[in-house]
Amino acid sequence: MKNDIDLNKATNQIEIFDTGVAILAGKKTLHFTFQHFRICIILQSCFRSDSVFLV
Repeated sequence: MKNDIDLNKATNQIEIFDTGVAILAGKKTLHFTFQHFRICIILQSCFRSDSVFLV
């Protein structure tokens, strides 16, 4: 490793980048989780016996 590299600055940059990636991953995880539950609720309401109409 070069002697002119500031380890404190490099560590801070890694911490900021890692925190940003973690926030984005958590946001996507929550989005997909809520979307999954929303789809399940819609499907349950569509397939309830009182809401199905046979033609």
